[in-house]
Amino acid sequence: MAVLTIGDEFPEYDFKAVVGGVLSELPVSKEEDFFCRVRSADVKAGQWRLVVMWPKDFTFVCPTELAGIAGVYEDLQERNCDVVAVNTDSEYVHLAWRSKDELLRDIPFPLATDPVHDFLKEAGVLNSEGVCDRASFLVDPDNKIQFVSVDAGSVGRNAEELVRQLDALQSGGLTSCGWHPGEPTLDVFKAATNLVSLNL
Repeated sequence: MAVLTIGDEFPEYDFKAVVGGVLSELPVSKEEDFFCRVRSADVKAGQWRLVVMWPKDFTFVCPTELAGIAGVYEDLQERNCDVVAVNTDSEYVHLAWRSKDELLRDIPFPLATDPVHDFLKEAGVLNSEGVCDRASFLVDPDNKIQFVSVDAGSVGRNAEELVRQLDALQSGGLTSCGWHPGEPTLDVFKAATNLVSLNL
């Protein structure tokens, strides 16, 4: 199935996940306390989502990416954007990975699992090896995809660029290459007027 793209409806989901937060500070008294559910039905009105997929736990590039996204998590939250992180590994593998890898011990968002791969197939990011591609989706409050990227397995995504993309989408205007918040958006009327005057 092709990767979902701009303007497509984002698929529904109901995932088991390892809870976010500093592992050593979680208020746990039993095994179940390490886990939660992440559901599309629970998305709040007006909420944006950054949905990220990564190939495998206990690998090399993947923890750097999740740690990078954790580093911009507060920036995303300030922009009313939540993070959904999911791949094919089980919630128990996620917990073991978070426990073993120092980069992941303080991840503030849940790490979810799609064990039967229905969601990942529908999103178009389950590859021929049966694992996720390295994919990122920005989903608007109307559940429409506004940004999608899929990187090679050997190349980590840029968390700051995901925030910049979100800023550009939320600006309400047309943004030039390399645009950043605080810079003006493009004035279409002015640009069109200049083109018309050049043609006279």
